[in-house]
Amino acid sequence: MPIRVLLTGGRAPATLELARLLWRGGVEVTLVESLPATVTALSRAARRVYGAPGPRQDLAGFAAALARVIEAEAIDVVIPTCEEIFHVARVASTLPPRARLLVPPLATLRRLHSKHDFIAWARSMGLSVPETRRLTSREALAAHLEAEGGHGWAFKPEFSRFSTATILRPAGLEAFEGVEISPARPWVAQRFIEGRALCSWGVAYEGELRVHACYPVTIAASGAAITFEAEDHPGVAAWTRRFAAEAGLTGQLAFDFIEREGIVYAIECNPRLTSGVHLFRGDARLAAAILGQAPGATLQPQGPPSTIFAALWIYGLIDALRQRRLRRWLRAALTARWVLWSWRDPMPFLLQGLSYGRLLLRARRLGASAILASTSDIEWNGEP
Repeated sequence: MPIRVLLTGGRAPATLELARLLWRGGVEVTLVESLPATVTALSRAARRVYGAPGPRQDLAGFAAALARVIEAEAIDVVIPTCEEIFHVARVASTLPPRARLLVPPLATLRRLHSKHDFIAWARSMGLSVPETRRLTSREALAAHLEAEGGHGWAFKPEFSRFSTATILRPAGLEAFEGVEISPARPWVAQRFIEGRALCSWGVAYEGELRVHACYPVTIAASGAAITFEAEDHPGVAAWTRRFAAEAGLTGQLAFDFIEREGIVYAIECNPRLTSGVHLFRGDARLAAAILGQAPGATLQPQGPPSTIFAALWIYGLIDALRQRRLRRWLRAALTARWVLWSWRDPMPFLLQGLSYGRLLLRARRLGASAILASTSDIEWNGEP
């Protein structure tokens, strides 16, 4: 009998990739999502799709929906893919014990998600990270700017995503107009490191790294890479392997790095699925590795370069023209495969406009950007 996996979340292209990889590996995939008509919900890889309340607005309803699906579908493993992972961890003790959760405890997730505590944790292991300070008031911010200036620093909320609120090397306090900084909404000041941006994604079991991918950030939109090409980077692999081992982690972990003069500095952590999974396109071994069935050597990506087609043309082209990197953009446009497209599973690509249209309607209703609206029902910002 095939293993039955429940994926929570379905709005990200990375979730679609993971669903297809599990499907290719003989796994039966069920999806629970609080947004309708997501790209993964349109996929053949999702055997069944269930709706659920957004956990940020209705945690009890979200937990009840998960429990019902786990029992009804005889789920063996639950793998969260987006920021709903924090809410799954919050309700983990209420879910049927028949399903194994690929979810660390909430205290561990919070430590990883915090842009301050993660840095302190990595530094305690002797790993390279930039100096990072927590700010809990505008007075603390003003004192920092007076003592240090802003040019050599990056400022961001302690709990945030997509770099949408990041303020890089500000000239002064006026750059923070309208920004709330308080004990309930802390920010961090992080020493700015000029260098090459790299990302990684991996899966660990009891500290052993089973899956690992690294890719440089060459074309990005709103702080997130939109083209993906694997790079065998020993420094990133060694950093990740050591952190996973010393933390004894079981679960997914992804890091953002800056490389300068041969040293990689981790600047933040995402303890969930990220776009690194696209680098495993077509690799049937990924299913066993992510489910913990392939101990031993770390699975490395063998997939071709890929890109998010719509983002490349909408955001990537503007960014390439602004930075005068049209040749790099053209190479990606001509050679990278489209992450949503599959001959065996064409509907997510063909109907992506439906999915994006629903998101735009949601953004309009909330009075927010599409990026912020995409996580408004699942994000978690360290609340008790």
